[in-house]
Parts: sequence; structure tokens; C-alpha cells
Amino acid sequence: MVAAFLRLGKKYDIPQLRDEALLILRSAFSSTLQGFDGRAKNSFFEYDGKYRYFQIISLARETGTLDLLPMAFYALCENHSPTGLMDQLSIAVGEELLSPADHLAMAVGCNRLAAFVVEDTYRWASESPVGGLLCSGEPCATKAKRAFFQNTFTYNDGSYTALLPWEDIVWVPAEGGDYDGMCECCMEAAKKMHEQGRIRVWQKLPGAFGLAEWHELLETS
Repeated sequence: MVAAFLRLGKKYDIPQLRDEALLILRSAFSSTLQGFDGRAKNSFFEYDGKYRYFQIISLARETGTLDLLPMAFYALCENHSPTGLMDQLSIAVGEELLSPADHLAMAVGCNRLAAFVVEDTYRWASESPVGGLLCSGEPCATKAKRAFFQNTFTYNDGSYTALLPWEDIVWVPAEGGDYDGMCECCMEAAKKMHEQGRIRVWQKLPGAFGLAEWHELLETS
């Protein structure tokens, strides 16, 4: 229904149909980090076996609403392990749900997202200790690395969660004892670095998939 409204609104220049469709689509595939954090929890956009995200990518290309693409690409990466994603991409190309060019963009983009996870989002996990000289002396560096591996591999199957909000990080009890994260100083430093990393990732997100910068995508949509 939403796709039909957008197509009709674009084809026959009916602003009401077009704008209503875009409002719904952009609530789930936002062009701002704030919008991403508050994205609509709408079952229409949940991943399912019918390749919903591939349909969004195709619709965005068809209608010239290119600002939807970065988040549609990212959503595919976010919802799959690396192996699972490659399998889905192969199936989608075989069934002509995804163009060869977008298949390549996805493959390259996912590799870049994997780098962003380490270089930007979880950069704090490589600091030793995160809070520097203000660290209370607890083994915070070890805890930071444990959190990184738990959140990128154990709980997310290696999926590309480069935009994972700080509040969604899972802090796991250490074996044989209580574990509530790092010391207060390191936690505050890590939280700040994490948010700064997410901002950098957001700014780089379109380019990861070979797209123009956010403002250019919006100008041409």
C-alpha cells in the first residue's frame, strides 16, 4: 500500500499521496541519527522471508527517493550474520530482487561497517584503560574488551551493529562473580566515545555503500 501510494504520488504528481508515503517510509528509514534511534516499530518493516528490505531498496531506486537507501542497506546488515547476509544476497540476485550493482554495494559496504565497528563505535574497547589516569584501578580494559566481543559476536552473531546505542549494550557478569561494567570514570569515558563513534559512523554511512553524502541524497529525493 505504501509503495503504491509513493509510485502514484510520484507518477501523477499528487503531493498528498507522495508525502504520506514518504512520511511512513522515512520514519523507519531515517536520514538522521536521531530518527534512527526513534525509528518506528512497525511490523511492515520487520525483516521476514519475503525480503522486505530488498523491496525497499528497489522502490527507492525506482522512485528516486535515494535517502532511504543507506538505512535500508544498513538494516540488512544489522539483521544478519555475515554468512547469513551473503546467502540472502545471493538468493536476492538470483530472484532479481536486487541488482548486481546493489549486490556489490552491499558486499563492499558490509566490510566497511565491520571496520567502523572497531574503529569508531567500539573504539573505547581498545583503550587501556578507557578512562586513562582517572581509572579507579579495576581491570576495566579487560571488561571493555569482553563487552565488545559479547555484543558483536556472542549476542549479535557477528552482525554489523555499528550504530548500536550505548543503552543497548549488554554488560555480562564475569565468570564466578558480579560484573556491572567498568569503573564509573571509564564507563563515562566509554559512553562519550561510543556516541561520538556512532555520529562518525552515521556521517560515513552513505559512502560505505557507494552513495553520495546525506545532504546530497536528500536534495535529489
